[in-house]
Amino acid sequence: MVSDKIGQRKVLLSGFLLFALIYFYFGIIDKKIFLWILFPLYGIYMALTEGVSKAYISVLIPEEKRGTAFGVYQTLVGICTFFSSFIAGLLWRYINVRAPFIFGSTTAIISAVLFILLEKKYGLSCFCQKMAS
Repeated sequence: MVSDKIGQRKVLLSGFLLFALIYFYFGIIDKKIFLWILFPLYGIYMALTEGVSKAYISVLIPEEKRGTAFGVYQTLVGICTFFSSFIAGLLWRYINVRAPFIFGSTTAIISAVLFILLEKKYGLSCFCQKMAS
């Protein structure tokens, strides 16, 4: 597993950046042939981040609070998925079909930057433990 070799933090950060790159290209490509490249890359992004994000939470949160942490995580993922889909629909309808992908790419870059800054400023494990208490 990649996270065992380079660490969960680096895998998640790489995942954010890979997602940003893939979505950016989804937003700018004009030739359908490139979809055959982008969709497998999207699958690599999903494989890199889906399990690692949950494993990373289990490392950061004390064992007695992990159930709550996973519940909060999944709830936030669901809420964010709803709002991101809603915003993407609005962008698609009222701006153009490329806008949701550029927006997604931009938010992924912002997420990567926040991931780095929060960890440097607060220490992410400390930050997550405060949220769990």
